[in-house]
Amino acid sequence: MIHQIFNIVKTLFSGYNLGMTSFTHSTYISPFTWRYGSKNMRFIWSEENKRLLLRSVWVALATAQNKVGLVTDEELSDLKAHQKDIDIERAEEIENEIHHDLMAEIKTYAEQCKIGGGKIHLGATSTDALDNAEAIRLKDAIRLIKSDLDKVVASLDELIKNYGDTPCMAYTHLQSAEETIYAHRFSLWKESIEAAIATINNIKIYGKGFKGAVGNYSGYDVLLKGKTYNGKPFTALDMEKVALKELDLDAFKFTCQVYPRYQDLSIMQALSLIAAVSAKIAFDIRLLQSAGFGELSEYFSSHQVGSSAMPFKKNPINAEKINSIARFVHSLESSAWENTANSALERTLDDSANRRLFLPEGFLGVDEILITLEKELSTLTLNTNSIELNREKFGVFAATEGVMMKAVENGGNRQELHEVIREASIKAKAELEKSGTNPLKTILSEDKRLLKYLKKDEILTLLSTSPELPTIHNITKGDNHDN
Repeated sequence: MIHQIFNIVKTLFSGYNLGMTSFTHSTYISPFTWRYGSKNMRFIWSEENKRLLLRSVWVALATAQNKVGLVTDEELSDLKAHQKDIDIERAEEIENEIHHDLMAEIKTYAEQCKIGGGKIHLGATSTDALDNAEAIRLKDAIRLIKSDLDKVVASLDELIKNYGDTPCMAYTHLQSAEETIYAHRFSLWKESIEAAIATINNIKIYGKGFKGAVGNYSGYDVLLKGKTYNGKPFTALDMEKVALKELDLDAFKFTCQVYPRYQDLSIMQALSLIAAVSAKIAFDIRLLQSAGFGELSEYFSSHQVGSSAMPFKKNPINAEKINSIARFVHSLESSAWENTANSALERTLDDSANRRLFLPEGFLGVDEILITLEKELSTLTLNTNSIELNREKFGVFAATEGVMMKAVENGGNRQELHEVIREASIKAKAELEKSGTNPLKTILSEDKRLLKYLKKDEILTLLSTSPELPTIHNITKGDNHDN
């Protein structure tokens, strides 16, 4: 009986990794496989690209070792000839047998290279290949995110140019405050995106280099002992320098078995910041599209369905998607923190599995956020009628500050007058909510405490005069960030 159960389990798990290259919707696949993220970002984090990068690392190492004859010209040519012949199915077959994914790829590559296969990964440990390949992939992913960010900034610039002078109510505590112009709101959004750009621009990606099992070059020192190049000793540092130049990659000066995992944390923190500032913009759009404001509208196509139950709905689904994915991206940061803090001594393997998840999903998530945000901003509609209606309803409250200052100038007590206007405003808001009519002008222009310092006509004029608003030029003239 036990033997029969063993055979069943063995059969079930014998193909555990098989079928990885041919997914269908009959099994679980990540939304990032087909729904979220660009094709370019998906390729960067694809298994095919990972293996191509691994082979480029092995060719770079062999190129360096060729300098001192450890790898012959013929062997190196053979490795280069088969560098792009990725065979994931064969690698999976080997991995199912040996249970080591990197060695499975080495063996697959070696089978293809009849001449040079025996020199692949010479002197290296797994992370000499993996962490350098990962660093190249991170550089490519960051480059794509920077391109996404630039497009978002361009869309914000267009909004400022086309709609920036539009006057509107500003809101603090989600209550009407003073009047402003849309250029100010858009410029706040833009500056937050530029802050995120500055943060990601400050990240410098380093590979592990070629330092061996614990990062002290010992294996390579043995391999290169007595080797010379151009009449001079060829050290492990020399070998590493040549290989890194081939990869166009800089490396950490000191590593353990892996590159320091704080690099991953800094990357995830930058992605989390991008997600956060994008989420703030999306949340603002959702608020300003809501029935209480009605000032903005995200694009809604003629055949788009807003709700399965309520045909009249025009929900801000793109802004909501940004907020949803942003929360997910932020949650990934904690795994990078744990890996940084809990990598004991020269290395533990408890970072490996989660890095396969949070690095690609973090980049794919932010890629989708920025693609969606750019589309949201480039198709955003300003509803001028609603904007003006809100100004008419609430603008008079903002004008009371001018009344108070003029009354104080004429001899009034600022604190006492503040209370007068506060009482009147509360009364007016209650009537506004009840009838839709704002009686504040009448209340203040008939208040005897104010009439001591201002004539009725002066009060009405001050409450009817639009405030001096900033202009696009005044708001954007300081736009000199070097981002």
